[in-house]
Amino acid sequence: MDNSYNQFKLRFVEEATDHINDLERALLELEKDPANGELVELVFRAMHSLKGGGGMFGFDKLSEFTHDLENIYDLIRSGSLKVSSSLLSITLQSVDLLRELLDDASFNSVQTTQRYLELKRQVNGVVKAETQGILSGLVSSKVSIKQLNQVKEQMATYHIHFRPGAEVLQNGTNLLYLIDDICEMGSVVALPLMGEVPPLSDFDPLKCYLGWNLVVATDKTVQDLGEVFLFVADDSVIEIEKLADEDLLSKVEIRVMLEELAASGSCMSTDVAKEIIRQTLCKDSVMADTLQEGQPCQASKLTHQSSLRVSSEKIDGLMNLVSELVISQERLGLIAGQHQIPELKQVAHTIQKLTAQLRDSTFGISLIPIESLTMRFQRLVRDLGADLGKEIDFVTEGEETQLDKSMIERLTDPLLHIIRNSIDHGIELPQKRMEAGKAARGKIVLKAFYSGANVIMEISDDGAGIDPAVIRTKAIAKGLIAEDTILTEADILNLIFYPGFSTRDCVSTISGRGVGMDVVKKNIEAIRGDVILSSVPGKGTSVKINLPLVLSIIDGLLVTVAGNQYVIPLSSVDHIYPLDAREVAMVFNNQIVLAGIQYPFFNLRNVFASYGELPRKMEAVLVVDNGQKVAFSVDRVNGKIQAVLKPLGKFYHNHKFLSAATIMGDGAIALVLDPAAIIKQKL
Repeated sequence: MDNSYNQFKLRFVEEATDHINDLERALLELEKDPANGELVELVFRAMHSLKGGGGMFGFDKLSEFTHDLENIYDLIRSGSLKVSSSLLSITLQSVDLLRELLDDASFNSVQTTQRYLELKRQVNGVVKAETQGILSGLVSSKVSIKQLNQVKEQMATYHIHFRPGAEVLQNGTNLLYLIDDICEMGSVVALPLMGEVPPLSDFDPLKCYLGWNLVVATDKTVQDLGEVFLFVADDSVIEIEKLADEDLLSKVEIRVMLEELAASGSCMSTDVAKEIIRQTLCKDSVMADTLQEGQPCQASKLTHQSSLRVSSEKIDGLMNLVSELVISQERLGLIAGQHQIPELKQVAHTIQKLTAQLRDSTFGISLIPIESLTMRFQRLVRDLGADLGKEIDFVTEGEETQLDKSMIERLTDPLLHIIRNSIDHGIELPQKRMEAGKAARGKIVLKAFYSGANVIMEISDDGAGIDPAVIRTKAIAKGLIAEDTILTEADILNLIFYPGFSTRDCVSTISGRGVGMDVVKKNIEAIRGDVILSSVPGKGTSVKINLPLVLSIIDGLLVTVAGNQYVIPLSSVDHIYPLDAREVAMVFNNQIVLAGIQYPFFNLRNVFASYGELPRKMEAVLVVDNGQKVAFSVDRVNGKIQAVLKPLGKFYHNHKFLSAATIMGDGAIALVLDPAAIIKQKL
């Protein structure tokens, strides 16, 4: 029992963390659009979900505190309270507290308890003040009969089909409580669905065999009804459809017919409920029109796409198994090619296609969209900008761009450093921006996109920019360069990446210690990335990060150079041209003409210092890096290969032209080239 309880508790913590992240994201969006009712509903539902599960697993403080927050946003939903910046600030501080209340390590700490009591006081103060305002407003106004009738007219009748999943009881859910919650919302006629109940000999007490059809007359909305089933929505079928915009159960004829149907044990679908209503109200032309066959009905389908939470260790294990399968598939293909057995070649071809599909599906599990990063940055921009008195919009583009989960983790700190610098050093105060002819609100843009075998992430701002003259003066003062050193503008900007370099004269809590951009460069280079800084004084600054797609298996082009086998990532390959040894020998200034177009050219024999007589017939592989096309000469192109990437040993760590190694089908080793590194070094 203890193990089962701990498993359910762990599952709740994981789901609650997702709810808190959703809550934070919705609050940040709500600040941009305070009148957006859908965002208010998202905030309310996230709080409702946290409140419902907290008490079940001992998180009483979390449940109580979320209940108080929920009261505030219930007032907002009803239109009694407006969304304000101060209210959102309190709620965002509460989001941080909710994370602490989920953490066993800080749950009972003195600091957490103090923050809990202080925020609880602030939240209750908001509710109390607003409630008193509502009550005083009611006392000072007269409620007319017409207003009461308007409230009555808000009643509606719904049909709910609720079919719980077979395993729903194992989560500790009492389904009768859900039915009771629906009954508390209005008048209800319930018909149980018992058609799936098996004979006693086959009955499993841990499984659910029941379902319900409910006709509900209430003044609540579809969303209110749906929230009752939040904790069972993933495992159940829930369909809610409006039957009429009035209380049909108040009509004696309809209620009697429905109750007789319930007593008979017959099944009642939405169509049956409609037919009963139609027969009873056939003389009412208005109601008959609303229930005509073929008319569109207002419905809410609460069926959710099911998902499965899997630990990262299991995903890594799956990736390793797929990698070994790819190696075995390459071996099978090699054997099929050697023996020329038609049936074997057909099987090998089928296995190759299936392996490729399995590989792609597995990658889809391990890759994460950068959207998972952006919420944290948006919160940073909001809070730090407010502390500095700056008004800043944070815009993201290409949030669907995906990266390996390990790279996402290692990117977080460098990106935080860059965005903090944009807020502190880049964006000016509103008054200064207006004096410079700019909008009072600054803008920071995070953009991500694919470029060949790389992912580009660019962080830009429209702030003050970087003055190369100031950088040069600071560098000379710190002894980083001599006064007579001649540097290009790009070289001067790159001085920012020197350890200990800062343009600030004094140290603040945010910056000025010279720690940050050097760390950014080191961390990005550690994952074989590259950082490019550009800036226009008075206009803004841009930091572009070029990252390789970190995958354990890639499609590659197998080539031979001076008797050694290499793999070029196929995503970088644009074209392959035949080449003659005389053309290679006549290359001047590293330029070659292919199909009438001139390209930069590198002989890979020279790149790897493998000199000797060139083969008479060679081939040129045209690769693309960040929009630039460069030709590599190879002795021979052997064909396409699925390469399982293996890390290089210490001996190869200084060879920047190589990114990994792979095991061939015959057991030989081939080195994987990094075209971007070769181009950067040689051009």
